[in-house]
Amino acid sequence: MGSARPFVPLAAAVVTGSWVGSWVGSATDLSAGARSGAALAIVACTLLAGLATRVRAPWPFAAAALVFPLAALRAAAIEHVDAAHGDAARGGELRPAWRSGLWRPPAAHGPRFVSVAGAALRAPTTWAECGELIAVAAPGTAVRAARGPEDQTSTREEHAGPTTLWYEPYAGDVVRIARPRRTAAPGPLARALTRLRALGLARVRELDGPEAALLAALLFGERTELSGATTDLFTRTGTRHALALSGLHVGLVAALVAWPLGGMLARLARCLCRAARLRIRPRDELVRAGLVLALISLGGAGPPVTRAGITLALALVAPALAAPRRPPDAPDVHRGVGAARGDPGRRADTTTLLALALLLEGLVAPRGLAGLGLWLSYTATAALLFATGGAAELFRRALPGAGRIAATDPRGRARSTAWVVPAQRSLDFARTGCAASVVASLATLPPIWSQFGEWSPIGVLGSVAIVPVLALALGAGWAWTLVPVFPAAAPELAAELLVGLLHALDPLPGTPLQLPPRPWALLASGAGAALVWLRSKGERRWAARAAAAVFGATLLPWSCGPRHLEIVALDVGHGTAVALRAPGAGTWLFDAGTRDRRGVGRRALAPLLRSWEARELHVVASHADRDHVGSLPWIVERWPPALWAGALTAHLGERFPHAVPRLDLDAGTLQLAGGGRSPGPRMLLLRGGVWAGNEGSRSLLIEYRGVRVLLTGDAEQHGLAGTLEAGLLDGPLDLLLVPHHGSRTALLGALLDRTAPAQAWISAEPGAPALEILERRGIPCALTGRDGALSWATDVGLP
Repeated sequence: MGSARPFVPLAAAVVTGSWVGSWVGSATDLSAGARSGAALAIVACTLLAGLATRVRAPWPFAAAALVFPLAALRAAAIEHVDAAHGDAARGGELRPAWRSGLWRPPAAHGPRFVSVAGAALRAPTTWAECGELIAVAAPGTAVRAARGPEDQTSTREEHAGPTTLWYEPYAGDVVRIARPRRTAAPGPLARALTRLRALGLARVRELDGPEAALLAALLFGERTELSGATTDLFTRTGTRHALALSGLHVGLVAALVAWPLGGMLARLARCLCRAARLRIRPRDELVRAGLVLALISLGGAGPPVTRAGITLALALVAPALAAPRRPPDAPDVHRGVGAARGDPGRRADTTTLLALALLLEGLVAPRGLAGLGLWLSYTATAALLFATGGAAELFRRALPGAGRIAATDPRGRARSTAWVVPAQRSLDFARTGCAASVVASLATLPPIWSQFGEWSPIGVLGSVAIVPVLALALGAGWAWTLVPVFPAAAPELAAELLVGLLHALDPLPGTPLQLPPRPWALLASGAGAALVWLRSKGERRWAARAAAAVFGATLLPWSCGPRHLEIVALDVGHGTAVALRAPGAGTWLFDAGTRDRRGVGRRALAPLLRSWEARELHVVASHADRDHVGSLPWIVERWPPALWAGALTAHLGERFPHAVPRLDLDAGTLQLAGGGRSPGPRMLLLRGGVWAGNEGSRSLLIEYRGVRVLLTGDAEQHGLAGTLEAGLLDGPLDLLLVPHHGSRTALLGALLDRTAPAQAWISAEPGAPALEILERRGIPCALTGRDGALSWATDVGLP
């Protein structure tokens, strides 16, 4: 490996060195002497490791031993400069209400966000340059994230400050402090490509409907106009990678556009050179590589498309470099991918190209080495190189007839090659595609499971099924962009077919499958054993048994069922989201929405439900306002409701099967669960009357072994008066969720007198008027905006 693949140890040295340097540079508690000692120790250990390596060609390892400390020192210097810039910007020149940091490209928060000093800005990327020091005005623009029980990592006093994660500033709220260092002016080629991208986006936006936003994402990587529903559709079906321009898109566009166009341009260039009597003869591969590199800028120059474009360009150019000459009559047995006609070429070593791409990324952008997307991409690619061949062969043996279509029918008559050959090629493509999809899914399952907590099994087949439709959409989209007379109906129809295919996959079970928390090391060991089994074509039975044992252990329930009534009110700002469970009752959800927080479902509620290992929900919606049901569409797509009670809009009702029981009432009381010999709690739905808006809110009364809990909606006048007059709210209560987020109402005193709660909760930001009334009455009260997510449980266990 030392002589054949020198980039592998160099890439490993750059990656590990950058990691160590970033850790040393960010460890502000280390003294200067400790940092210097750590750096010297790293250098000494690396040099000793390089000298101790006994290989035939030790120079790559010696070079790696020198590159490792250089990469570490560079990463540490970058971290130190970033910290110094942030300290200088916060050193009194700016008001304390401002947040400062370096302008970063879109990352984990999605394409609509730009990372700044650990926060995220929902702002156009053109407001500042990458790496530029900026400040953002915080007053009136801060948006906090919803918090669940697992976010309670600090005290109440620490949460009392304006902990912010997102901003939605105006253009005037962003102040540009310092331009990025060593920023060279873009050259004429870069300006021309930027202009072409802008023209292409303008051309795509001439299309009607949501197809324009989808094509802008598929062709140019512009996802700012893509709706959240469309994005979540790709996520649920396991095809989210199709929205991010990556190797699949680059390969398809290269095959559909760069290959034919590059061949035409190369022939034209050769004719011009011949006419001008020049000895230069441009080769097809070089022109195609140039077009592939141009696709990087046209696609937005994001890390995935940059990585894929550079790798494909290297694969095209590599066989043409230093190719050994051979006699013209020698057999062309070593002809590689992209080799020119008449030349022997060399086969492009994919492992070397992968290591070279990783090396370049580490040298150009060391900060990006910590990104999840980078490691998902490289992990999937490495797994494809490792096990795709064995998996495809294993699948071939499992097919009838070993995956071959017989040349004769059962009667012995010869079949026509007009359909046998295309059918065989389609079968081979489906077999190889499914094998590659299985391998990539296994390789990326551990980080996806740990990071996102959900996975769509149908994505294994869906990723293969959408390739022809995606190719059609890309081809029609580029044709519409480049050819003025091309009909607009073609790209619109292709985009509709792609979305329609995903809608057909969406109702299938497990789209997506919710995964409970499991140790990352256990998941990685199971995925590794499965890949070893696939690579061995099913011959290593021990690997199959190990993978089956690991995944069987991960899928078994690890958490015991509830032994008592548990209630959790999430911190969702101005809104309500309360989850509860009890023995024999399953999991219940009372509202799930907010008016001023982000990530109620994804960040707060979903992790709680996964930790409870909930399979289905009983949903109660007090009323249809956004601050109470805004996240329910996202939730019910992942946890099918076993029962729906309360308000239900037509749009929300389409998200789950019509066979699900749907209960509601005009006024009075409706028993939802419990009663009789049921071991679970008694659930009662209460409503004061049929009123519009907040006054028509429902309430949920939970009674369990002498414990009574009342969760109210937003009714505070007519609706609350109707409930009180009907005698539905008799006390005493052990816990009361104060109506309408703790707003001031004339009936609050009557409600407290009638129910006599032992304690009260308010789901709102600090400053709720009801808090003063509760404190004056001596009723203990907790506030989600001040105290974070609230948890309460009875001490009555099972007998």
